[in-house]
Amino acid sequence: MQPSTNSPANAWASQDGQVVARLESGGRSHAQRRWDERCPPEWEEFSVRAAWLDGEPWDVPGDDSAARLHKPSGMLVISTYGFLTSVVCARWRGYDE
Repeated sequence: MQPSTNSPANAWASQDGQVVARLESGGRSHAQRRWDERCPPEWEEFSVRAAWLDGEPWDVPGDDSAARLHKPSGMLVISTYGFLTSVVCARWRGYDE
């Protein structure tokens, strides 16, 4: 993976403000639930929106999504058309610092 070079068609991907998609039971979104399940224990309950804001843009090859790497936690926050949709461990996507 390498730093993102977003085109105008993907302008939403460079916006710091992203919407949390679908609040589920307990008032947590899918992305927040995935963050809490997959992040290192010391990062549980950290805001997925704050992680996106603090993250560094990264390309996701072959995907219409955008991702930002939150380096301190080692997590990739994934957004599609301005909606935070999921979170994965960066190592799962080939990132190794």
